[in-house]
Parts: sequence; structure tokens; C-alpha cells
Amino acid sequence: MDNRACIIRTAMLSWCCLMASLTGIAAGNTGATVPAPVVREASRILIMDQGRIKPLEVFARYTLFALSGSYNCGKSPAISWLCRVMFRPEEALDDSVFIINDPAVADAIGIPPAKKRRYPLRSLLAVIDRIDSGAMKARLVDPADRSGTDIELLRLSRNIRFLIDLSGTLSFEIGVPDSGLRRRLLPVIPVEENGAIAWHDPTEWLVTGNARPADPLAADLFKAHQAWVNADFSGCAAAIRAANGQASVRLRRQGINVSPELELIYTAIDPFFWARLAYGLAIALLTAGMALRRKWIGRPGSYALSAGFLLHTAGLILRIIIMHRPPVATMYETFVFVAWIGVLLGFAVAAFQKQGYGLFIAAFMGILFLSLATRFSAGGDTMGMLAPVLNSNFWLSLHIITIATGYAGCLAAGVLGHGALLRQGFPAIMSEDPAGQDRENLKRAMWALLAAGFTGTTIGTVLGGMWAEQAWGRFWGWDPKENGALLIILWCAILFHARRAGLLRRYAGAFGIAFCVPLVMLAWVGVNLLGIGMHSYGFTAGGAQILFWIVGSDAALLAVLAGRLLYLQSQ
Repeated sequence: MDNRACIIRTAMLSWCCLMASLTGIAAGNTGATVPAPVVREASRILIMDQGRIKPLEVFARYTLFALSGSYNCGKSPAISWLCRVMFRPEEALDDSVFIINDPAVADAIGIPPAKKRRYPLRSLLAVIDRIDSGAMKARLVDPADRSGTDIELLRLSRNIRFLIDLSGTLSFEIGVPDSGLRRRLLPVIPVEENGAIAWHDPTEWLVTGNARPADPLAADLFKAHQAWVNADFSGCAAAIRAANGQASVRLRRQGINVSPELELIYTAIDPFFWARLAYGLAIALLTAGMALRRKWIGRPGSYALSAGFLLHTAGLILRIIIMHRPPVATMYETFVFVAWIGVLLGFAVAAFQKQGYGLFIAAFMGILFLSLATRFSAGGDTMGMLAPVLNSNFWLSLHIITIATGYAGCLAAGVLGHGALLRQGFPAIMSEDPAGQDRENLKRAMWALLAAGFTGTTIGTVLGGMWAEQAWGRFWGWDPKENGALLIILWCAILFHARRAGLLRRYAGAFGIAFCVPLVMLAWVGVNLLGIGMHSYGFTAGGAQILFWIVGSDAALLAVLAGRLLYLQSQ
């Protein structure tokens, strides 16, 4: 089996090298634009990728980003580039889509520096032996001891092989015949088999001479390729449209209702990006308005905040409809959801407190946690399939939503706790009214948010136990994640009891609530880094950097505030 696979891969590599040698074929085609009708229809092709059905345009964006760090190839969108790769790969050989971040890698494989550090497949195929040799040596190094150059070489070798495998998928000229060796690199043909849908790669219908694929949908895609070769782009678009229609009919017959339009709209709008910009503008205007006590400065900030919240909400709704589940089952999704709950809690505070703290907390929570969420996306598909244990139970969804709401409440209270300490430590900068009403309003809002966080975390933990009883046969198991939630509950309970007993004097209450920020981050993200327990589902990418950045910077800020307040007290 290994020898046959090696022979097939070698044949494919030889084909690409042959294409690379035909320099005249691809001349002048770098970044060529595919006609709009073809792009429009090709973007709607449904494929099975990473366990879920998605539009080809989404696959194209994430693939190009993985190769080049960009969603565009020159001035062409990703789907235009992928169409040329699939229909006529020789037309894409000069597209500079491989990014090499480490200059030492370019030196090691003997290629000159390129503009924006991006290289075309043609130039890399000329030194493929050196790349393979360097990657082979890097594989022999223990992963913990690999240098940046080793990692970059491995990534480059993997990306080149991936693009070679992808090339010509819709030209029906490369592939593995139906001989037991099947590669499903681009499963775009849904076939009804034994009462279910099985996804097939077009290269499983190897075409020679005037032969035609037996499957009608594959035949339409073959017609699209022939039309492309003959520069009949309207015919190509019509053939793809027919294939898309057949795919939709087959999926609906099996009870699978998938429409690519919503995900294409979501991708085109990119609502969370624009929401972040709106929140950033809002926090700048609101901060200026609060510092200068000029309502006319802060008022546009409230409009920007509302616009950001509407975009944020629209993004969440679209994700729910597209994924058919609550958007709270991955670290990326929970950060986005906590940001939304934080904004909502800020609006609730603003409805009762007119000093602007609520709007400030809303803008701050929105921009902070949406920005942190991007650390978990890495330019990839954020709507990937879940671990089966996470997609199994109504109580699980309710548990995650509730406990995420609790996290948001505690974090919002902690941010206000920092604000209270800043106001007390720097009264000249953060002025307040002579009667001290601002301070009292801030304190009430701070404790109200903590109460909301305490309630949400407690109820969410109980609901999680109910789900665990059904899924794992035990209500409580002292799992690190469970212990983290319990730690938050106990800390909030201590603060409320200490306040009730009159033990929190001067700055103690604000410091205790401000400590909720690193505490929640440790319970939310930190325990995942341990890699143990029933809750370690691999959601740790980017988590360490986020945790160390937040906890470290917050510890430094609290230390500075403590020193400042002690200094003022001694005066």
C-alpha cells in the first residue's frame, strides 16, 4: 500500500514539474481574474471539509490564508485563484501564494528573496529536492527541539504537497482510480449510497480520451472544465450551476438542508471585524467624554457602540443558523459569546446608571474579547465540527450558555473594579462630582454585575453536573474545569459574605472584585492548558499567550494601583 501511494505521489509531482517546465503556457497569467459568472457559481459549490458541508469560497479563503497569510491572490479573490488551480493548474503556477517567513529557509533552499516573502509554485518546484531534504531532516528532530527554520520547512513542504494534490481536481486529469487508494482532498460530489450521502472527489472518475463520468453531477463538472478550456466561461458557469442544483436535490432527499448563501453573506460581511472597529471607536469617544465631562463627545460613542452590538448580534445569529447549534462550543465561540454578553450587561447597567459606566464597560468588553477570540481562529475555519461529546445534549448547550454568561458577569464586574481603583488612585485624572455620587453608583454597578456573574456561574455549574451525570455517569468528579468553576463560586461567595459582615473597607472590595479577571481567565482558559481532565478537548491553541498576557498585565496593574493607593493613604 505504501509503495503504491509513493508511486502515485511521485507521478503527481512529475506532472506538476512538467507543467512548470512549460513556461509559455502560464505566461502573463499571474493573478488572472476569473469571469464573474464563474466565480459566482463556483463560490456556491458545496464541499465536505473537516467534517462539515461548506461553500467552496470558504474553503478557498482558508486554504489561501494557510498558504500565503492572505485572503487574496494579488488583486484576485481566493475563489478566483482556486478555480484556476482546479480547472487549469498550469495557469496558477506563477501565483505567489507560498509565504516563507524565515529568511534562513529561503537561503537554505537556494532561492532569492521575493517581494512580500511570497513565492510561486514554479520557483519552489525547481528546488523541491532541497525542500524535501530539509523537511526530512526536520522530521527527525524531536518536536520540542525544532527550530523556527525546521518548523517553517515542514510547513512549506506540507503546503506544497497539499497544493499539488489539489491541482487539477476539476480537470479530471489527475487522481487515483477506484483501486482502493482513495484521496478525498476535495469531496464535491455527494452521492446517495445505501440511504445516506457519501462525498466523492472528482478525481475518482478518471477521464481519458472522450470518456465521460458516469455520475450526472460529475458529468456537469466535466462539462464545466471543457468549457473553461475552450474559454466558454458562460458555458462553464451554466455547467457549475447545473451541478450545484443536482447537489442540492440529493442533499434535500436525505433530509440535509444546506444553503451556501448564508455562509457566503457571513463571510462577505465579516461582522465581528466591523463590530471590533465600532467598539474601538466607541471606547475612544466614551473615554474622552467621561474624562472631559462633555456629553456631546460621548454621545457619538453610544451610537458607535449600538452599531457594533447590532453587527455582533447579526454575526451570532448567522452562525447559529448556519451551524444549527448554539455558538458556544469552542474557545473561539465562547470568547465571542462572552463579549456579546458583556456588551449586553453593560447596556443593562447603563439603563440604571446614567454616569456612562455601563456604556464604557460594554465597549471595553466587546473590543477586548472579540480581539482575544481572533487568537483562536488563526485564519482558519471557526465553524468546524465539534467533538461528539460536545454536540450531544440539551443540558450541555444550556450549561455552556449559562456558565459563559456567569464568566461575562464576573469579568465585567472585575473591569469595573479596576475602574473604581483607577478613580480612587488618580482622582485628578478621573474627576467625580463633589457629592461623591459617581463613586456610589460605580460601587452599586460593580456589585450588581458580580451578583449576575455569581448566579450564572453557579447555575451553569449545576447544569454541567446534570449533563455530566447523563454523559459520564457522575455529577461531580473534581475535574480541573469543575474545580475552576467552583473556585469562582467560592470567591464570589467570600466577597458577598465579607461585604455583608462589614469586612471590606476602603479599597478591599474593589481589589477583591478586580481579582475576578485573572481568576476567571485561569478557570476558563488556564485549566485547558493542563491537558488533563474530561474537559480537555484540545481548545488550547493561542490560550497560553492570552492567559499569560492578561494575568501578567493585570497583576502588574493591580500592583501599581496598590502602591498608588498606599502612597495616597500615607499622605
